[in-house]
Amino acid sequence: MNIYRLMGDIAHLIALVYLLLWIVKKKSCSGISAKTQVIHCLVFTLRYLDLFSYFISLYNTLMKLILLTLTFATMALIGYDGSYEVDQDNLRLSYLITPSFILGILFSGYYDVIEVSWTISIFLEAVAILPQLMMSHNRGESTGVIRHYMILLAFYKSMYCLNWAYRKLYKEYIPIFSIFVGVSQTIIYYFAIMIMYSDRVVFYDRDMFQQYKAILTESGRAQRLRLNQQPT
Repeated sequence: MNIYRLMGDIAHLIALVYLLLWIVKKKSCSGISAKTQVIHCLVFTLRYLDLFSYFISLYNTLMKLILLTLTFATMALIGYDGSYEVDQDNLRLSYLITPSFILGILFSGYYDVIEVSWTISIFLEAVAILPQLMMSHNRGESTGVIRHYMILLAFYKSMYCLNWAYRKLYKEYIPIFSIFVGVSQTIIYYFAIMIMYSDRVVFYDRDMFQQYKAILTESGRAQRLRLNQQPT
C-alpha cells in the first residue's frame, strides 16, 4: 500500500457514494446511464471472484465488498426508478463486452478462470464510461452529478497511474497491458470531462435551468402586469 493507491481508492469510494446518495436524495436517475453501471457491476464481479478464496489483507477484502455493494446498490436504484431514460441510453453493450472478453482471453497470463476474469475486467473497466458519454451526447447536456462523478473517477485513475509508477520503481511486477489500458482509461476520462465542459455538451443542469426559466418567466409576467395596471 502506498499513498497514491490510498488516494485513488478514497476518490473511487467518494465517486460511488456521491452518485448513490444523489439518486437517493433526488429520487431520480435522469441523465445516468444504467448500462455504464451494468458494466461496472460486471467488472467488479469478474475482478473479485477470488474474494473468499484468496486473502491479501483486511483492507483489500473490505474494499472489494464495499465496491461490490455500492455498485450493485446503484444499479438496483436505477432499475427500479421510473425516471431512467432508456431511449437515450442506447449504446449496445455487446459492442463493449464482446471485444473486452476476447482481449481478456488473449492477454491473460495463464488460462485460469480467476486470471482470465481479472484480465477481462481490466478491459471492461476502460470502456465502462462510454455508454454514459453516449447518453449525455444524446441528451445534449450533462448533469452536474455526472460531471462531478467523472472528475472523481479521473482523479482515482490518475492516482492509480502514479501508484503503478511508484511500484515500478521498486521493481514490482505489473502487466504492461494493464498499465497501457489503465492509462488509456484515464485519457478517456479527461477527454470526457473536456467534452462535458465544452459547447458539445451543454454546460447546465436541466432541472436547474427549468427552475431559473420558471423564475424569469414569472418575473416577466409580474412586471407586465404592473405596467398594465398603471394609469395612462
